[in-house]
Amino acid sequence: YFTGLGNFSYSITKWGIVGLTKFMAAQLGQYGITVNCIAPGITMTEATKKIVPEPFLAGMTGMTAMKERLEPEDLAGAAVFFASDDARYCTGQTLVIDGGLAMPA
Repeated sequence: YFTGLGNFSYSITKWGIVGLTKFMAAQLGQYGITVNCIAPGITMTEATKKIVPEPFLAGMTGMTAMKERLEPEDLAGAAVFFASDDARYCTGQTLVIDGGLAMPA
């Protein structure tokens, strides 16, 4: 038991999904199967509203480029795109939808 580590299971699980996405894309591409991942920011689900304190939500929203809260329906377009023929040559990708909180190079 390491008291200094905190709860890392949530973060490590996210990285596991990204790794699984890339692995499965590499394995299944030969069969014409694409595998992609959507990485949402803090999304205003009922569970989020119950678990995350309001001051934290306000602070995270304030740090985004969009300055708006992410709603579940904001993720739908990405899912539809990945499921469409328009994304037929897109595989092994992680699309971050977080209102501009994380903008990696």
